Amino acid sequence: NNKVTTTLEGIEEHRQLLEKNFKLIKNRETIDEYVKVKISPDGQIATATRMFVEKINLEDGRQFFTSGTDIFRFAWIDNQPKIISTKTQGWVEEKTIE
Repeated sequence: NNKVTTTLEGIEEHRQLLEKNFKLIKNRETIDEYVKVKISPDGQIATATRMFVEKINLEDGRQFFTSGTDIFRFAWIDNQPKIISTKTQGWVEEKTIE
């Protein structure tokens, strides 16, 4: 029942957050995934939406289930497709043994 909002500016802040979080993960398994891509009529902007459910095992032995939606926006910059924004909304719950 907690909400966490993180705003990152630039490549370096994003890299640091990913490195910090992925060091904790031992392995992960995708249980279900769906990807939808929409391209603007002029071909200059694209949006990729990924919906997923995963099981994550941490180095300390804890297990979590997570689901969510990632939205990536791409644009042509210097004749190359580049990510111009991302948005992630998700849910995480620890698996407990009863």
